[in-house]
Amino acid sequence: MSYTARPIPKLWLSARFRSYDFDNQTPVFPVTQTVSYDTSVAPFEPGGTSPFSFSRKLLDLDASWTPTTFSAFRAGYSREKVDQTFRTFDTTTEDRWRVSADATHVRWLTLRGQYDYSRRVGTGLDEQSLDDIGEQTSLRQFDISDRNAHRFTGIVIAMPTSSLSLNGSGFVGRDTRPNTGFGLLNNDINGVSAGFDYVPGNTVSMGLLYQYERYTSLQRSRQANPGPQFDDPTRDWTTDGSDRTHTVIASADFLKLWPNTDLRFSYDYVHGQSTYIYGLTPNTTLPPVSQLPPVWNRRNRFTADATYMFTTHLGAGAMYWFEDFNIDDYAFNPSTLNAVALPSFISLLYAYRPYTANTIWARLTYTW
Repeated sequence: MSYTARPIPKLWLSARFRSYDFDNQTPVFPVTQTVSYDTSVAPFEPGGTSPFSFSRKLLDLDASWTPTTFSAFRAGYSREKVDQTFRTFDTTTEDRWRVSADATHVRWLTLRGQYDYSRRVGTGLDEQSLDDIGEQTSLRQFDISDRNAHRFTGIVIAMPTSSLSLNGSGFVGRDTRPNTGFGLLNNDINGVSAGFDYVPGNTVSMGLLYQYERYTSLQRSRQANPGPQFDDPTRDWTTDGSDRTHTVIASADFLKLWPNTDLRFSYDYVHGQSTYIYGLTPNTTLPPVSQLPPVWNRRNRFTADATYMFTTHLGAGAMYWFEDFNIDDYAFNPSTLNAVALPSFISLLYAYRPYTANTIWARLTYTW
């Protein structure tokens, strides 16, 4: 259901409500045994599958005030409530608040800033369900755990001339998980981008964009067997994750620069790297950690497209697509897979492999 209104010329209001209910009536499938940690067969205490069901209700309220032609102020509120079965929380409720401001007072400059804050709280915690499967009762699952999240986004667009547009943006986000003993404790995001678009006339346009993103997270766990170890904090360990990505996107179009001919070129480059640093408590009783190497991937892609129109309706075209992909992942490279102690483990020996691809195709089009 949705409702929109404009009670006065400068004020716009909107309300939306959505309800979704998933009633899972799948019969329980008996399961008596399971493989624990990919190593050994053990009894499966629940005895069968869990027909997970949930209902989700989402309310959105938005308001926009435009005091002048070149400015706007917006505010919004959302509430999402989810009732679910077979999860550690029976219900999760998340409230989100957002405010933003747009300004184009200067003829050649556009500014926008937005701030978002959200708070998620779970009720009906069933710690016994964690204890039944041998987990720590302070473990929280990241998609339903209590969460406080802040995010700020800013955008700047400048047009020093009628044919040149400069743009930049940035975002910062902080995500903390209160009441979580083990699992995801925090998750932060940062990013910036800068680029330009140049359109000197109706026949030529080109653009370039660079973007950098960084995502960090901290998780905590405990390596312990049932018995005295289970409650021993000296067996705690952490994973400090960091993901960085560089992206470059470029394009150039030449439309009818030559009679009946369109040329389009595009190029994009993506390089991502992930590192995972394992930490131990100062008084740890665990053996020293052997850190893993970084995981990285890189992709280059270039396309060139040409179209020639013989008549108003009949045209022919050709395209060339080049793609080069490189990757190094310690878990899926041949050296790791070949070292697996078979037949103690079952492995399909699926590996991530680099490749280079060249594709050429032609087309004939008729429009009417």
